Amino acid sequence: MSSYVVLARKWRPHLFDGLVGQPHVVQTLSNALHSGRLPHAFLFTGIRGVGKTTLARLLALCMNCHVGISARPCQQCPSCLEILAGKHPDVLEVDAASRTKVDQMRDILDTVRYTPALSRFKIYILDEVHMLTTQSFNALLKTLEEPPQHVKFIFATTEARKIPATILSRCQRHDLKRLTRAELIDHFSHILTTEQIPFEVAALELIARQADGSVRDGLSLLDQAIVHGDGKVHWQSVHTLLGLTDRHGVIAILQSLLQGDTAAILRDAALFYQDGVEPVALINHLLELLHELTLLHAIPTASGTPEQQPLMELVATTSPEQLQMIYQVLLRTTQDVRQADLPWQALEMALLRVAHLRPIPNMDDLIERLLGTPEQKKTLITGNRAKNWGELVATIEQQADQSALALKLRQQLTCLDFRWLDRHDGAGPSLSLRLQLTNDCFATPRRLQQTLTESLQKIGYDRCHVVVQAAAAPTSSCDPPPQRPETLQEATERQQATVQQQLEQQVRDHSVVQAVQKLFNAEIIRCVAK
Repeated sequence: MSSYVVLARKWRPHLFDGLVGQPHVVQTLSNALHSGRLPHAFLFTGIRGVGKTTLARLLALCMNCHVGISARPCQQCPSCLEILAGKHPDVLEVDAASRTKVDQMRDILDTVRYTPALSRFKIYILDEVHMLTTQSFNALLKTLEEPPQHVKFIFATTEARKIPATILSRCQRHDLKRLTRAELIDHFSHILTTEQIPFEVAALELIARQADGSVRDGLSLLDQAIVHGDGKVHWQSVHTLLGLTDRHGVIAILQSLLQGDTAAILRDAALFYQDGVEPVALINHLLELLHELTLLHAIPTASGTPEQQPLMELVATTSPEQLQMIYQVLLRTTQDVRQADLPWQALEMALLRVAHLRPIPNMDDLIERLLGTPEQKKTLITGNRAKNWGELVATIEQQADQSALALKLRQQLTCLDFRWLDRHDGAGPSLSLRLQLTNDCFATPRRLQQTLTESLQKIGYDRCHVVVQAAAAPTSSCDPPPQRPETLQEATERQQATVQQQLEQQVRDHSVVQAVQKLFNAEIIRCVAK
């Protein structure tokens, strides 16, 4: 029988010092152990393979070491040796995913009242605790509320959001982070150097990228790579093993997509098809390159890495809006390709669809093109300029975000002077406005003057001189209000009243109406114009 032990088990740390990528958790637990401030329940949460179960076992080792509670257990006493071997009677590891029933949880909790047989604490390690049923959590809750002094619970989960809040509030929670690629590469390099296995850093970069932050996933891939490479870890071997796409080939497809070269797209895609690359893998690599290219747009650098150099050349010929548009189309395509009976056919159709997308024109350039040059805009404004105060307010009213201002201009401002003045510098006519508030409730004259000037500039009245006067106050409380011009609202109401009076008079003077009134002894209440 083979005595080979996989790297993930062989390199599982026996001390906090050996744990990779979680210094914040190690620091907190070490301080708690040194100070003796140990809660009755711990919760470790994070993605798969970042050290949740390992931390639980290390914590059990530290708390039950015969030498004493410490962040550096002796690893020599009977308690440490049995915990490391996984057969300590006071350290119970439970796979919550296979013990979800409430009866099974009650059987476990029935043992809580018994004191430890050999060590300081009776420790319960529940892995994937989020898999417990609601009834099981309820059974666990009572014990967590009033646990015996000799009992410690350590929970591990990848889905903390599925754990009831009543359980979370009774645990000291520690969130384990996803490891960076640099941390994984350093860890793999250390292992291979110690194991005396030749390797290429570029090969470890591929494995770290595929591991996606998980140490266990990365070590499993590293095991495969060693076997596939006949005791060596080389880039070409790992590339073939993982079935990864060729970066230069994918960049070529991306360039063809951006240029709309459909023939080149189909030709290059066919090469990937012949190499047995999965369609979704090709889409994911394209998405990764688009993301990388977008970041280069967002954070410009003088020169990237040699791997980024081909992308650096695309920065000048693309826009972030175009990249976002292509990214969204390809992202939606991923699910369609997975569900298609002919995945490569679906992929080719998607790539052709992307090739016909055109860059979104710059909005400033588009507006400039529509309005023309500054001279053309000046001519446009001159030819369509408002002839009076009413037309100017109507122009402001047409703007979607200026309706409230236009309403106030109609109701609470009177126009004392409205005129166009020819400028001597040949820059076109300028508008001169002198206005007066009907009351001081709307705004101060200075603020209104600034607001109106800014609004006029937005609609093309670049050269305007606006003066707003305060409302005229009577000299004494007995005097009548001072005379002033009508507001637009008052003028409209006066005109409507005049039309209404004329209508009513015409109706009353009509012979048929008079005859009806006389016959039925009727009375005209009101006439409404339609």
